[in-house]
Amino acid sequence: MNKVTIIIFSFLVSLFFFGCNTDFDANGEYKEQMAVYCILDKNADTTFVRIEKCFWGSANAMTYAQNKDSIYYNDGELEVKLYAYSYNDTINAKKTYDFSYIIKSKNDGDFYSGNDVPLYYCITKNQLQEHQFYKLKILNKKTGLEVWASTYMVEDFSLQADNLLFKSNNNYSTHLYDIKELKWTGYNNSSSPEVCRAKYFQMKLVFNYGKNNSTELDSVSIPVLTRSFTGFTPRENNSSITIYDIVKQIADKLQGENKIRLPYIRNFVFYLYGANKDMTDYISINNSLQNTLNYKPMYSNIHNGFGLFASANTETKVIDMQGVDPNLWTELNHYVEIGQ
Repeated sequence: MNKVTIIIFSFLVSLFFFGCNTDFDANGEYKEQMAVYCILDKNADTTFVRIEKCFWGSANAMTYAQNKDSIYYNDGELEVKLYAYSYNDTINAKKTYDFSYIIKSKNDGDFYSGNDVPLYYCITKNQLQEHQFYKLKILNKKTGLEVWASTYMVEDFSLQADNLLFKSNNNYSTHLYDIKELKWTGYNNSSSPEVCRAKYFQMKLVFNYGKNNSTELDSVSIPVLTRSFTGFTPRENNSSITIYDIVKQIADKLQGENKIRLPYIRNFVFYLYGANKDMTDYISINNSLQNTLNYKPMYSNIHNGFGLFASANTETKVIDMQGVDPNLWTELNHYVEIGQ
């Protein structure tokens, strides 16, 4: 499975699921509700859907959350399908994707964790590029509950950051604050529909290295604080990073290591993530720090349930050793010995 699949789960501000209602009679009749989360990334090898039960009862909610049977469906209970449509015809599906049940490991948290957490998956490598509109349908074959959602696929965009060569900033006298300008355009196709254009961007730079001068690879993720919304015309977006930004975060991560080995390829990789309107609304509403209401609003585009079905696109630029400014290695060598 592509690493981008994993990255795209961790990008986008630690999106989470919820398990409980607030205004209800704990002793009332149970009504089935699903919490669904799925992000379509046209460049990912595999598409995952996470599905949970909402629960209630008179006991402590955290007790229910730690019980696997309270929050997850069993294998064979659900039918999960994805349908692809053209932009001009959202009635007649052009393709159908069937999802299978799989168990994966989950880190400790408030909800049930372990080596047997259910997900639903489908291999979609090179299959999501040709269609613009998608519907996700989930059917509980026991109860008949049907949950569905729809979203538009994010069009391609362009990242011009293909090296780490820096320009001097006259306000400083050292190489630490030399600047690398980062530019990208919101979308490539001037005829692409507005609903298919990325509305939110996030970028990060990943440094790959060999641990303790060995061939065992590890990496350091360096966030680049960028956020932009595109309009009706392609727009060039700009951000920047300095040698200081890169070296400091690498040095902080490498504390305790005496020597590292540099690979000859993929020394650095830029990842630029673009999210569609559904995900942008989810992020802006669910994570708003400017909410003056006495309650936290919740965004969901899942019919007969809760959660998010959205799309994203990932542009990557690989930077090998010849594309890295020698001053960066000089500064980094002050903190850790660099071998090859």
